[in-house]
Amino acid sequence: RKGTNDNVRVMVRVRPFNQKEINEVGGQIPFCVVQVNSDTIITAIPPPGDSSQEASYPFDHVFWSMPPEQVPAPVDVAGQEEVYKHVGVPQLDSMFDGYNGCIFAYGQTSSGKTHSMMGYPGHGRGVTPRLCEEMFTRIGKAQGSNTTYEVKVSFLEIYNEK
Repeated sequence: RKGTNDNVRVMVRVRPFNQKEINEVGGQIPFCVVQVNSDTIITAIPPPGDSSQEASYPFDHVFWSMPPEQVPAPVDVAGQEEVYKHVGVPQLDSMFDGYNGCIFAYGQTSSGKTHSMMGYPGHGRGVTPRLCEEMFTRIGKAQGSNTTYEVKVSFLEIYNEK
């Protein structure tokens, strides 16, 4: 694991269609312009009538969060726990090795950044609360050792570019 080029990892999460998007096309599931080929490859598919070519893109990890009743896929649906396992845990491990960490979520409005990063109480907790919980649990377990910890956390959300 360590020693690989893991300074920057790029991951993508594809969220389900929301009710507004479904209602806009008469209650049917809209055409999905991406398909997941594996947990590391996404293919952009042109909509019907578009003569563009398909194009595949590799990522360090693809989180397919579309339920199979919307768009079937050859990978399991990724929930909050899986996103945390692939995004948060490696960051936390690296931080406990003495490195600084940064998680940057980027995307259009309503693409699911806040859901992925913050989530909601219970099993729906996102990366940020899970990471903080585990970080302080690890620090608590290390009490009594000669190690000291300094924790500085900042969080910035720019909403509608304001």
